[in-house]
Amino acid sequence: MDFPEKPRVLYTRNPLAEVVCQMRFPRLLELDESVPADFQRALGKTYPTVDSRETATFRVGGGDATSSPVSRKVVYDFTTRDSKYTISLCSDFVAIKTESYERWEDFFSHIKNAVGALRGAYDIPYFSRIGLRYVDVIKREDLGLADTSWSELIRESALGLLGDDEIENEKIVNQHSTTLLALTRGFVAIQSGIVVGDSGQNNYIVDSDFFFDTPTEDDADAYELLAYYNKAARNAFRWFIKERLHDAMEPGDA
Repeated sequence: MDFPEKPRVLYTRNPLAEVVCQMRFPRLLELDESVPADFQRALGKTYPTVDSRETATFRVGGGDATSSPVSRKVVYDFTTRDSKYTISLCSDFVAIKTESYERWEDFFSHIKNAVGALRGAYDIPYFSRIGLRYVDVIKREDLGLADTSWSELIRESALGLLGDDEIENEKIVNQHSTTLLALTRGFVAIQSGIVVGDSGQNNYIVDSDFFFDTPTEDDADAYELLAYYNKAARNAFRWFIKERLHDAMEPGDA
């Protein structure tokens, strides 16, 4: 299924907390053995800050809990001068992340930078998985809706017990749901529910992870798929929210 089509808008009070695009590929052993100097050179001066971190994979069950990791990989993070965008490279994926998302065209330009640098530095046969994740966090207090029930802001069918007017929202300490939907192209895993904010207030999260796990060889096909997921993410979020919340976030022309 696909969510109903909605017009594109830009919210003045943007609820997006994080946007991540990850593109996986067959493991490159040379990336496990040497630093990605050619990749850094291909990125140019747009991402001057570089950090590295190590990830480890452990075998679960059937052994000593203190056993050594099965494998270790190094992730290299290349960040823009203003710290708004980070491109991460590992031996089996490249990812683009921002916590300052404004519009698709800006984010997409960083995706193309990452893929271009990847193609210039390594021989990638295909992308084994393509994902695009949008994390929206609704903070009623920030929108002047502190005394408004969630059922007035979010579609009841997505709320569970939060949508029951006989139960006080403040009494619900935790509520989450996870749904996996098949789309025209790929899938989306949507996690939604209550998260507690820094001031102890209840916020509502809509975490939509769109993905396609069939090998994709051509970059143009990958870009087309990501554009489809971008539109699908917009439609999914608009399906979740009601007009009162939509208006409170001050939508404007895209």
